Amino acid sequence: MFASGQAPADGSHHVDPDLGFDPDSPDLADPQVDPPHPAHAPEDGPDPGSQRRVPDDRYPPYSQP
Repeated sequence: MFASGQAPADGSHHVDPDLGFDPDSPDLADPQVDPPHPAHAPEDGPDPGSQRRVPDDRYPPYSQP
């Protein structure tokens, strides 16, 4: 259905029962399946470096010659 709640008179609008919208419709009122932007890490998340088993970038911990 369109934003007005009316389907087109020619019957070209098909709502997929599993998706809940017409996947082939270019109608901007249809919801998007994919997010509109890439995911990003939160700024205040945990520090992954705090769980390192070695003090620097040597990983895995190789023995010193």
